[in-house]
Amino acid sequence: MVDSVAWSPDGAFLATASWDQTVRIWNPTTGQTTCTLTDNTSMVNSVAWSPDGAFLATASSDQTVRIWNPTTGQTTCTLTGHTGTVNAVAWSPDGIHLATTSWDGTVRIWNPTTGQTTCTLTGHTSMVNAVAWSPDSTQLATTSNDRTVRIWNPATEQAASTLTGHTSMVNAVAWSPDGTQLATTSDDRTVRIWNAATEEIIITAFNPNTLAVSAVAWTHDGTQLAALSNGRILLVWNPATGLLTNFLSGHVNNVSAMAWSPDDTYLATTSIDGTVRIWNPGTGQTTASALTGHTLGVTAVAWSPDSMRLATTSFDKTVRIWDPATGQNTTFTGHTSGVIAVAWSPGGSQLATASNDETVRIWNPATGQTTITLTGHSRRVTGVAWSPDGTRLATTSDDQTVRIWDASRAFRRRGLLRLLPSPKPTATLTHRDVSSRTTCWSSHGTYLNTATHDSSASLWHAQTGELTTISGNGRTSIVASTFSPDEKNLAVLSSDAELTLYELDGYTQLCRLKLSFGSNLVWAGDRIAVYGDGGIAMLRWSTRTHQST
Repeated sequence: MVDSVAWSPDGAFLATASWDQTVRIWNPTTGQTTCTLTDNTSMVNSVAWSPDGAFLATASSDQTVRIWNPTTGQTTCTLTGHTGTVNAVAWSPDGIHLATTSWDGTVRIWNPTTGQTTCTLTGHTSMVNAVAWSPDSTQLATTSNDRTVRIWNPATEQAASTLTGHTSMVNAVAWSPDGTQLATTSDDRTVRIWNAATEEIIITAFNPNTLAVSAVAWTHDGTQLAALSNGRILLVWNPATGLLTNFLSGHVNNVSAMAWSPDDTYLATTSIDGTVRIWNPGTGQTTASALTGHTLGVTAVAWSPDSMRLATTSFDKTVRIWDPATGQNTTFTGHTSGVIAVAWSPGGSQLATASNDETVRIWNPATGQTTITLTGHSRRVTGVAWSPDGTRLATTSDDQTVRIWDASRAFRRRGLLRLLPSPKPTATLTHRDVSSRTTCWSSHGTYLNTATHDSSASLWHAQTGELTTISGNGRTSIVASTFSPDEKNLAVLSSDAELTLYELDGYTQLCRLKLSFGSNLVWAGDRIAVYGDGGIAMLRWSTRTHQST
């Protein structure tokens, strides 16, 4: 039996852990096994990729944790210390630590480089089932058969909070994107949302069936929470009111993608069952019958900017544009392999799609015709992003490059700029996560910034083609970055809550501030808001004195 599955950060590989004592790494495009890891002496229960995709961690019933090189298939380190089955493993978002849980009732934090235990967390009175790091890597949440959830501070090796309320074993845990709330699922058939700071239960939602809840997705503004049960049923809550607003059921196979309409009025879901469904979260009903037409699993979904149309892509090599009101669709054909990403231009006049066939196609949504096919990537294209003014298109690929294309010149067939991976101080010069990270444009589309796990940011001037690598603090990965509205400055936030400000004219470092918390930031006017687990910090930035207050 296959017990665990994990995508590599760049989406190029799939790792599976099995009771047959093996871990297999697959090429999802060809369906072939690229490597079989065979050193375990008992069933393998959990598998997790490191944030940079360079290593794979596995947990086994032989009471060990192993770190693997997925390229060579060799074990780089065997972590021993647990006295019972190890059932879960999780890398910290900054890639510095590894957390494991066991039937021995303990949680261990490891240094994956040395293989040493940095601390052992004790307190649960029964087996520990699940573990999740907070987005800023400073806290750890665990669930147990003892019916509790614990929030730990690994630095002090103490449980900061013990959350009680579930009446049966707690199976899973997930942090909200801002790190302020926790969602847990239990055999008591409930999903609970907790305030991580006050330990208060915000929501207790009873699942009307006996199925486990396996995934969650927040709306863009964080006002609603959609959870996936058994891969087929959607539960929607309002976290502010604590009310379960709906129970959405209809797909007969796993849901592959979800997208809220730009006005957050509707929720679109796609499924491996080949259908698309549009939901009204307020009523819990689909707005129409399931949208059918794709002959294989549907991979991606995107709303047009005016929320009037819906674009979907599929492994059946087609792109479809739907009228959500009538269910009618237009089919676009041309790709020669599965289509996996889609994006509307800001004005909605063009549609870009990315495919396993290594090409990007630009379509006229009104006619269904391909206006241009962009070639140049040497592996599958994994993402597309339009600049805010719609004049440029950025594409990412498993070939570990980013390309910028000029939309204002009818998309010349060669990319204007080929963005190579920034060098690392190792023998392997890769940015394996470049195809999976969000591509961020500055407000006027002058700059394109990509932050990576190697403590650096790659900044490209989209008009001149100038490439600059901005180094972080050299110790921890970059978790967020933002441009000033006037495009004169760049703020970079590291996973250890260190904020660095740069002047883009000359790429000069202006100041570096050590904060007590922070996992994301927003720049508005002369103020930078840093927010995360510890709250919100407002910094006023003076363009005249280059000082923050």
